[in-house]
Amino acid sequence: MMLFNRRHKVGLLLVLAGSGLALIFDASAKQTLGLVLLGRACTWLLAALSLGTLRVMLCLLLVLIGFSLASVPVLKDWGSFRASLMDYDAAIAELRQGIAETPFNMPRSWTPDNLKGFMALNPHEQIQYLNDTDPEFRFLSSADQAGYVDYLKNLSSRSVSDPWDEAAAERARTLPAGFFDKSVTDQFAYLSRVDPDFAKATATDQQGYVDYLRKSSSRTVKIPESVQRWALNDGEWIDFIPEFPTKMTTDEIVQSIKTKELRPQPTFSLWGSITAHKGSFISGVVLVVLGLIGCAWIVKRKRLSAIGPVCSPV
Repeated sequence: MMLFNRRHKVGLLLVLAGSGLALIFDASAKQTLGLVLLGRACTWLLAALSLGTLRVMLCLLLVLIGFSLASVPVLKDWGSFRASLMDYDAAIAELRQGIAETPFNMPRSWTPDNLKGFMALNPHEQIQYLNDTDPEFRFLSSADQAGYVDYLKNLSSRSVSDPWDEAAAERARTLPAGFFDKSVTDQFAYLSRVDPDFAKATATDQQGYVDYLRKSSSRTVKIPESVQRWALNDGEWIDFIPEFPTKMTTDEIVQSIKTKELRPQPTFSLWGSITAHKGSFISGVVLVVLGLIGCAWIVKRKRLSAIGPVCSPV
């Protein structure tokens, strides 16, 4: 005959009560049977252990629960920070790649009509007009300014029978990405292909025109959707940021966009995370301390029991 101690009886009562509640709340027979088996196993384990072992297990459980309460919210914040940082870095990498592939805008798209009016001016008025309409032109050397004006003269010398090539004009409005990283020979070859008048100019005029482009062209950067999620003002998405000067490197453009248009790069503060979850953190620390104190008390009591009573001499 199996004898049940008090813990066996209490555990069996709880298992039966839990099984009854499960059936009342429409649990299936399989679920109820699983509850009975698990409850019976736990009852057998707890009843078979000594009271001292149960005390140690309870103290260790308190430590585990307290550690979870204190650390899990902080770990969740750390995981969220890592995910945000990876998304931010991926967005900036996509932006950097997009800038590197962005073509350069030509400083001016000349047509026959505005060229005709420009050529009607005297040389002094032509220089003055370009200074007024193109801020970068005034920073060119006198030779480069003269070379650019000579190029415009060659461009305006098309015969009436030679129609204005709109396709060529459209190609000449932009320069391919990396144009200014190419050699002078490659630059001249590209401009000669897209603009026949460039090929007719002298080497000096061609060089002057390229120098002018280097100083006055710009880039209109398309902002990827991944970067738009980090816009400084929520809901105000930015599609394009125009007119970055050619002299700005990719890193400088990226830094400018990060500073003026985007939220700061995500950072993690351990103290800030603890402060945000101070309730659970303090509760966790208290439970850990109580569990450790309980373990220390059990160890001390066991040592005293091992020493036994101290007999006073007769």
